[in-house]
Amino acid sequence: MRLETTYELAKERHPEQVEEIIATLRRSKSKQKNANPEDLNWYYDYCKAVKAHSFMEVIENARTRAQEPPSNPCVEARVASMVEGLHFRLSASRKHWIGTAQLNEGFVPPELIAQFVERAEEERAEQERIDNLTPEERDAEVQELLGELRQDPGFMEFEIRA
Repeated sequence: MRLETTYELAKERHPEQVEEIIATLRRSKSKQKNANPEDLNWYYDYCKAVKAHSFMEVIENARTRAQEPPSNPCVEARVASMVEGLHFRLSASRKHWIGTAQLNEGFVPPELIAQFVERAEEERAEQERIDNLTPEERDAEVQELLGELRQDPGFMEFEIRA
C-alpha cells in the first residue's frame, strides 16, 4: 500500500533515509541521477504481516468466536489492531527510477493514524447501527448481503455448525 508524502516532510522525519535514497540516486546510471530531491515523488510503502493459519485453525477460531459474546472495542483498541504488524519503508521515484530505505520499527505516519481513527469511528458507528436492529431486520440485511455475494462466481459459502 502507498501513502504519498512530500520531500520536506520526509526530510524532517527521516533525514538519514532521505540522504540514503538521494545518494543511491546520485550513484545510479539513471538519466534522473541529477534530479532535484524536491522533484521526486516521495511516499511511504507499507504492508501488513499476516499470521498464517491452517484450515483447521480457521474452523476452530470460528467456533471459539461463536461461543464468545461480541465485543465492541474502543476506537484506540481498533486503531492499535490496525497498526499491529505494519512495516514501512520510505520511497522516492522519478519516471523509471525508484529508491527505497527501510524505516525504524514502530514508525507509523500520523496521516495514516488519522485515517485509521476515522475508519475505526465509522466501524464503531456501523456496529452500533447493527446492534440496534431487531433480529428480523438483522436477518433480512444478512440475507440481502448473502444474495449479492451468491451472484459472484468466486463466492463460496460454508455452513459451520458449532
